[in-house]
Amino acid sequence: MNAVISAALLVAALAPWFEARAWGVPLSYVPLAHMARTFLSAGVVTSLAGGLAWLALSQASVNEGATALAAGSVALCFGVLVALASARRDRALRGLHVLTTQLGLPDRRDAAAARIDARLERLAKSDPRQHALLTLFAAGPLTRHGVGGSVRRQLECVASEVLTPPEAALRAQLRAMTFLHDGALESATDALDEAPYPTTPAVDAWIDLTRALGQVVCGGVSAARELLAARQVEAGQDAALRVQRDTVEAHALAAEGDEERARELLTGLVTRSGVGGLALVLRPVGPATDLARALVATHIAPP
Repeated sequence: MNAVISAALLVAALAPWFEARAWGVPLSYVPLAHMARTFLSAGVVTSLAGGLAWLALSQASVNEGATALAAGSVALCFGVLVALASARRDRALRGLHVLTTQLGLPDRRDAAAARIDARLERLAKSDPRQHALLTLFAAGPLTRHGVGGSVRRQLECVASEVLTPPEAALRAQLRAMTFLHDGALESATDALDEAPYPTTPAVDAWIDLTRALGQVVCGGVSAARELLAARQVEAGQDAALRVQRDTVEAHALAAEGDEERARELLTGLVTRSGVGGLALVLRPVGPATDLARALVATHIAPP
């Protein structure tokens, strides 16, 4: 069985590298917890294949040396094939997910954003449909981390004919968010006006809450609250929508002078989502932005 164990250890050690190569990301970007799971699962699968081969060959009265060598070879071949197949499954999406998780690290943000942009550029030429879907997936994290310009360019390159109405509406909402992040409020409104509406309740909720965000930072508290009231159900069912709803509400409370309740709402955002939950409060700049900045400073450098 030594040959089987050696094959299992070899495949387990190579499996994380196979994934990183298939996903097109540096191995250092892959989380250690995921690498550990990949190592263990590859080792177990390889060991099982080798063990079954060893039992079958033992029953066939093959001599011990040949049995061990054959079982180890079967384990190695089977383990490598399974590891490669697993690494290639949804590799574009999984690789993009790994890259987006690096955007929150200051020393990796620019490199990760450049890799995402280059990947989307290649997909735009080879597979417009996949380019559209992956651009919609990556647009939110990129915008939150200040890479809205390249996001907007990729969104504008998406072929309209490959999008369903809900996807087209989501693209319009994501474009609007890049404009809001840059402080271009009129452009954000124009982008939202281009969105198909209504489509699905979830996408319509994103459109309405994004419109509410644009209105509340301009002082339109009443109009923003009306949109919030219309989307309470959807916001209660989706954590990301809840963040956007609470952001709008915090701006509205601050605009009304109720800084205490606004601060409590922002503290709740930090508790649930970390400092990253304040991204939409910080940009676009609105009534609650100064409160959010103070909260971020306190969180980073507590007294």
